[in-house]
Amino acid sequence: MRKFTFALVFFSMAFVLAAQSEADKRIVQSFSTKGINTIIVKIDGKIEFKTWQHPKVCVQTSLIPVDAKYRAVEILAETGDYDVLTADGSDKMLLYDNPNAEYIYFKGERQTMDIKYTIHVPEGVRVIDVYRNNLLAVSSQ
Repeated sequence: MRKFTFALVFFSMAFVLAAQSEADKRIVQSFSTKGINTIIVKIDGKIEFKTWQHPKVCVQTSLIPVDAKYRAVEILAETGDYDVLTADGSDKMLLYDNPNAEYIYFKGERQTMDIKYTIHVPEGVRVIDVYRNNLLAVSSQ
């Protein structure tokens, strides 16, 4: 009986983990911040900022299906439409999302999903969020 219970719990956990792995699609990008003092973020959506000790900015974009088929989300993620774009100028870096990725259709059906960003920025770099019009992080150098 113990073996049966253990096997049942094991398979239940495996099923839950498999379902979670198909819950969202993650795109991870990183950019060097050498010579950068200010990062300007022009991304419309849910953003969580974290600081770290590395000399680069790392952006993790999570595409979370709401009324979308997971396979559609996976294919759409591979197109590059949800990549964060970057532009450098003197000591500043601009991070912005693709403005053309607003409406999503896959095989004639409209797909909806939530997009969440987690952005890791180096300590000591000023971060300005354009859409929320505020200074998000200033760390001592």
